[in-house]
Amino acid sequence: MTLTRFTFLLSVATLANFITIHTIMSWGNDSNALTEDALVISSLQAFLGLEDENQPLHPPYGRGADDQNNDGDQSASHETGAFANCDVQIVTTGTPHPDQRNITLSCHTFPYRVPSVDFAEEIVIGVLSGAGGIGPERRMSIRDTWAYEHSVFFIVAGPWKDIELEYEKYGDLIWLDQEEVYDGENSVLTFKTMTFMKVVSDLASNGAFDIKYAFKTDDDSFVNVKYLYKYLLHTKREKEVDYWGHCTDVHFKPTRDPENKWSVSYEMYPEEFFPKYCQGAGFALSRKFLECAAESNNQQMAEMRFMPFEDTAVGLLAERCGVEPSISDGNLIRHFRTNLKEEHERVKLSRPKISKKKLTIPNMEKTIVQHRIYDNWDMKQHNLQTVNPSRFKKTTQFKWYKPKHHEIYRWQEDTKSNPNAKKPAKKNPRL
Repeated sequence: MTLTRFTFLLSVATLANFITIHTIMSWGNDSNALTEDALVISSLQAFLGLEDENQPLHPPYGRGADDQNNDGDQSASHETGAFANCDVQIVTTGTPHPDQRNITLSCHTFPYRVPSVDFAEEIVIGVLSGAGGIGPERRMSIRDTWAYEHSVFFIVAGPWKDIELEYEKYGDLIWLDQEEVYDGENSVLTFKTMTFMKVVSDLASNGAFDIKYAFKTDDDSFVNVKYLYKYLLHTKREKEVDYWGHCTDVHFKPTRDPENKWSVSYEMYPEEFFPKYCQGAGFALSRKFLECAAESNNQQMAEMRFMPFEDTAVGLLAERCGVEPSISDGNLIRHFRTNLKEEHERVKLSRPKISKKKLTIPNMEKTIVQHRIYDNWDMKQHNLQTVNPSRFKKTTQFKWYKPKHHEIYRWQEDTKSNPNAKKPAKKNPRL
């Protein structure tokens, strides 16, 4: 290297360090004054070859069951956006209704409606669901199977007229006066999840119900409620879990590629790392966690900067509240219906789901959540298998698919076919 080039690189490096220091100082005063500096730093790092190519990006497709097999940074200190606050106040008003209340999330105040309840179990389950499309059909399927006689809310948004009759008939909807949007950084999923947290926190704090946990899932999931209770409430452990699910035990970098479904811009999230978080197919939140995040005398949800990915957003709340995620054992939460290579590839590329002919026989033994249920018929089959496993196996008439060895998805094989895939730096041996 010539002396001139060395001097030039040294000057650029000095400039990068100056901008970094300036940015950190800015963060201390204004959580949103990061974006341009972050972009400059990123460009300088790329120019100088200082980017850490070994650091994994945010899990790329739906944060599925295999995401934890990516390498992650496990160093002691990480700069996440957990303590960054919002600063632009938005207020949405609505038509008065007896069940209407207001909530403030990430500086956005808007109305929501929740019916009165006269009974609540120790675990209250919230199911994120779409108001229209196949949403109503999925909700009926769940009401007729695993949610029957349990404390379950369905959280919806969109026009009130679309769900008014259902709201009045079943008394199990939480409605947000927001658009049903799932498009990247405009997603309503975070607002749905946090409104559910607020509802359960209010029910728990009024003293009428002995609520221990809120459990969030989606309307394409089957929940083995009996085993959920056994695991969370009647399993001996060294300490109670406050935030439990299929969680990351390392910090991932956000994906910045705008073509990626799970991309987040520097403007929205300029920090280098995401927090540790539990993936959205199913996670439990203790009353202690809810008290910190959602009670009126705490302003964590009201003041935190908006994050569109609901599972990551809850991870940010957990870090604000000093709560560590607890990783689930074995196959307690299954993210893929069949675990066929073909299914993984279809999910990764956002392609239509696999053929019904390739569905494998349901098996909810020692499983709490089965995600990506194929349809209402499949939901019913899982319910029948859960109620009486031996009888179901003997009486089922469907020709369930029996995958060949080479068809089953395995991380080890994926690393061979993908030279950029990395062996996990730390892996739970039970996963």
